[in-house]
Parts: sequence; C-alpha cells; structure tokens
Amino acid sequence: MNGSKEYLKINDIMPYISFKDGQAHTVKLLSDKADKITDKDGTEKEGMKYIVIEDGTEKSFFTSAISLIQKLADKEEGSEVVIQMKSAKGADGQWKSFYEVKNVKQEGGEDEFPTPDDYES
Repeated sequence: MNGSKEYLKINDIMPYISFKDGQAHTVKLLSDKADKITDKDGTEKEGMKYIVIEDGTEKSFFTSAISLIQKLADKEEGSEVVIQMKSAKGADGQWKSFYEVKNVKQEGGEDEFPTPDDYES
C-alpha cells in the first residue's frame, strides 16, 4: 500500500526487529546510540538502539539486555552478524532467555560460536 509506505517514510518510522520470534536474524550493523523506551507498564528503560540492514531493508531494534549490548560492543560498523534469542532452563529450574551472536563468515575469516554464558531474565 503506497499511502502507508509514504506515511512511514515521511514520519521516519522504520521496520523493527523483535528477537522474541526466536528466529535467527542476519543483519549488517550500521549504527548504535543510547536511547530510552517506555514499556507497557509505563516504566522507562535505558538501553541501546541499533540501526541495521536485514534482507536489504533498513530496520531498527532496541535492547536493554546488557549481555547483547556487550556482545555487540566489540563489533565494527558494517559487520554482519546473526543474532538469535534462545531459552534454556537455568540452574534454578526457571526458563531464562539469552542471546547468541555469531559473525557471518567473511572471506578468509572464521565463524564465532560463543557459549551462552550469561542469561537474561
């Protein structure tokens, strides 16, 4: 629908990624900045907003997950990574979510397969 696309463009609204879908998202990292959002219960959360390209489309995502921010902090702008939210039972028997971040294999490079050593509640 062209009217809807034009509205989004005029109002600088870009598609966003939600990792809650459990899918692996292959993205090219373009930029990041500190940001805040207000969640459903009115609480303001601080975190990072990322601008990425996924499937040729510029998109954004916000996270307050320190583990994901730490994993992305070492990446260069222009890097391609695969980000996936996963779940596993913790030592206390409760389900915990964590992020897995892998480098997209570049010519002459190696894949990175980190272990999920930190969990998000």
